[in-house]
Amino acid sequence: MPEGAVVTAPGPRYLPLAALRLALTCLGAVLISACAGPRTPTPPVPSAVPTPSPTPGPVVRLGAWHVDPHQGRLLAFVSLASGPAASDVVFEVSLLGEQGDEIASTMASLLGRYLIPSSQGLLAAVFPPGLTASSIRVQVTSFRPAPPGVLTLEGTTLAADWLTAETAAVLGRLTNPQSRPLAAESLLVVGLDTSREPVSYAFGQTGAEFLAPGEGIPFRADVPEATDVDRWVVLALGSPPDPSASTRVELESVELRFDSQGKPFATGFVVNPSDQPRQIRLLLLATGGEDWLAAGILAIPVPLPARSRLAFDVDEFPGLTGRLPQGEDAPSLTIVPYVADSASEGVLEDLAAEVTGFEVIGSRLYLRGQVRGPETVAVLNPTLFASILSAEGELISAGWTLAAERAGPGQSLPFLLSIPIPANTDLALAEYDVRAWGVRD
Repeated sequence: MPEGAVVTAPGPRYLPLAALRLALTCLGAVLISACAGPRTPTPPVPSAVPTPSPTPGPVVRLGAWHVDPHQGRLLAFVSLASGPAASDVVFEVSLLGEQGDEIASTMASLLGRYLIPSSQGLLAAVFPPGLTASSIRVQVTSFRPAPPGVLTLEGTTLAADWLTAETAAVLGRLTNPQSRPLAAESLLVVGLDTSREPVSYAFGQTGAEFLAPGEGIPFRADVPEATDVDRWVVLALGSPPDPSASTRVELESVELRFDSQGKPFATGFVVNPSDQPRQIRLLLLATGGEDWLAAGILAIPVPLPARSRLAFDVDEFPGLTGRLPQGEDAPSLTIVPYVADSASEGVLEDLAAEVTGFEVIGSRLYLRGQVRGPETVAVLNPTLFASILSAEGELISAGWTLAAERAGPGQSLPFLLSIPIPANTDLALAEYDVRAWGVRD
């Protein structure tokens, strides 16, 4: 066998029996855990191709795979059979007919950053729609050596709830079983159909920068096209944390609220006391006693400016309404915040923002208006932030919206922002405050 290659995987496209048993364990083993849940994602975008690797390279073993002939998307599990631990792995993936003839070939990247011994990875490839295959061939074409110290994390799914008609919000626990702190490098939630073939995936968000030995933190992954999912698999790896990458941002006045229809949302302030813009990730875990009930996430598309304080809202806690503690002896509902941030080198540009109209429909306030970019430079991710304040200056609610992916010099862009309103709130004397900025292109 040529080094750096894997031969075809014919016949039934299932994991080996031992791996299948592992994938069906709900308690979570190293790398993989599975749990029953609702039931697929969008075609993946391969990352930039690294410099071709020298030989000998990694040899990968092919596991369960699935081709969606309607979308032309292939998902396949791979594991490291021999060779060095690798990162940024790129494959040549071929669909083969019954006689081993090549039907089509394409390049695909490993989803997730690393492939190490005793772990599994997932690749995603896109072919022209309508093709079917009896087997597939996967060959490593390039990779980079993985840094030392990359180890497995344990992931367990706890609940899955429909976020939309086809997107499932998966709540889970990520645990560090190792004897050293680890930063979560990749967290991938994969949906399996009843044949145990991978049919959907999404990256998960934790909100925490690293895990101490034995520590468990929540994660949430919003998996699109999940209607055919029967069970979930979690693939997670960690690497030694950067000792200089400490969390700088702070949270203030985090509060869980309910609108007039009983839908929960949370508000608060995120503060950047540093002299540098910070990119933030926020996860709010709703708990009832020891039980993890639901998670809300916030990941805004622009960094938080230096020495700034921003009102926020987290508008989705999938499944929480049905899991609220009931009865006189029920434990109290608590919000546990997890926040992670990193320094940003981007140069922020303020945008002019104007509200031209508003209306209240049901339990939502809708703000309409325009943002305008600076006259001399273009900006990426022009984003508008709004906060609603009472006459006494207390925060009622907040929200944000991305006006566009890019605004040219002096370009005006319309926006429509929907903001949740707490039950029994009178907006007659309320005031709003709007700000907008983007990253210089």
